[in-house]
Amino acid sequence: MWPPGFSEHQLDDHDVEQNETTPWLQHTGWPRLFHNRPLGIIAATAKKPKSAWNEDYLLGQWHDMALRSPAPVEAQLRVILRGVDLMIDRATFTLAKTSYRSRCWLNTYWKDNFWPHEFKVVKCLERYVDVWKRFICYVFRVHHFQTHQQQDIYNLRLGSDQTIMMRHVLYLVTLLQREGTNYDRNPDEGCDGDDDERGDSDYEDDDDDEDDRRTDEKHINEYDLVETEVHSNGNDAHYDMNDGRNESSINSTFCLSSGLWLHLSEAIFQLSMMFWTYQEPTGDMSASTIIHFTAVL
Repeated sequence: MWPPGFSEHQLDDHDVEQNETTPWLQHTGWPRLFHNRPLGIIAATAKKPKSAWNEDYLLGQWHDMALRSPAPVEAQLRVILRGVDLMIDRATFTLAKTSYRSRCWLNTYWKDNFWPHEFKVVKCLERYVDVWKRFICYVFRVHHFQTHQQQDIYNLRLGSDQTIMMRHVLYLVTLLQREGTNYDRNPDEGCDGDDDERGDSDYEDDDDDEDDRRTDEKHINEYDLVETEVHSNGNDAHYDMNDGRNESSINSTFCLSSGLWLHLSEAIFQLSMMFWTYQEPTGDMSASTIIHFTAVL
């Protein structure tokens, strides 16, 4: 939606009005969604964090004050994005390990008519993941601000369930940071289970952490989300959808993460499912965070 270089400056009211006269923008209602709101800040909020550490991220000017995303928030985002990569790796590996027939049924529109065309990883997966990472950065940066700022600046109200899950994700990130994980190394290292034991013990560091974990897990367990289990079931070798690799080659290149990284990737998956499957009881989907983000794009 934003023209090139838009995040560097904010358009004046006349330019905004000129850009809001197209039939498409009138149909979507985006001009009303962001009316009198700082478009430059909104666009900047959807960018992925830079690699520099210990630096605040300047989003723009709001009421003659510099609005920033603090360095600790940016550091958390870097960890979360690593978790997104793990989530995608688990999903694509699980799909590759799924039999051809099951993948065809996944891609079949009618329950009684088998369609012999397997469910595949989309060719634009890399671009899709990049957009999803930007979405994750957007909602977590917005989540950092107070409720009235979320409404005044972004015109976005996150759901209570989504907020609780986001807090759980941040809780896991805090544990990872506390244990001094080296984020430059591959979190898949140490797949022999030793890291899992070390990660689980971190949940009992002190009474406060245990109470937080108990509260978070009580909420998470209310969701009937089935965890995707990655395992080898001895099926005949079959080929990956994009590059023709068989199961043996996939097994040699993928290692399931353990410990806190595994918990984090699963929590991000559950949070993503909340956004993907959101349904407004009234049928008005304008409250959907994903639909809101399409306007940001």
